[in-house]
Amino acid sequence: MAMSPVTSLCFSDDLVRDMAICSRNHEVALLSPNGRLRILDIEVMAKKHSVQTPALTDNVCVTINKDQNVYAVGSSDCFLLADTCCGNWRQRVQLPAGIQAVRSLVFRDHTLTVGCGTGEVLVYDMRKNAFFGSTAPIKMKPTFGFMRTIDRTYQAYLVNGKVNQAVYTVSYSQSGHGLFAAGGPLNAPFYGNFASIYS
Repeated sequence: MAMSPVTSLCFSDDLVRDMAICSRNHEVALLSPNGRLRILDIEVMAKKHSVQTPALTDNVCVTINKDQNVYAVGSSDCFLLADTCCGNWRQRVQLPAGIQAVRSLVFRDHTLTVGCGTGEVLVYDMRKNAFFGSTAPIKMKPTFGFMRTIDRTYQAYLVNGKVNQAVYTVSYSQSGHGLFAAGGPLNAPFYGNFASIYS
């Protein structure tokens, strides 16, 4: 049985890369690949705000902290925090040296957990405006999992361990004591996957 949308809203100039729903405020945030964040009122299907992210490249994920009315957008070298009420950008947080490409984000209370394209999981404390770790950020490295390539040109990269698995999803258990991270290779000639659970 085919399902049809009850209603739809189109933007002819953009694609949707990711979305986040805030049922409490009756809104949905749509993130486009070119960095436009649109906040829609889902009760009347009308646009509330539309803002361009300061980071113009690799905008791939968006999440919301419902308690603090903050959206977070992940980009190639940073994540951005926006106020849900008016869509203004509050803060730009640069990733630590050597870590690139935010691929997943999730809020838990006053922390933002960041999954990266280079394979790390970082935790950012919103109250202290700093990553966990006193002198250097604490990095959780997921299990390597399974990875292969069909292109013989890249076989040496696998043997030498020069390919990272990107963390495409991070999610907390209902209790908040367990963290699930999963993903796969960022580079096109590779395929595979991994999954890790932290407690």
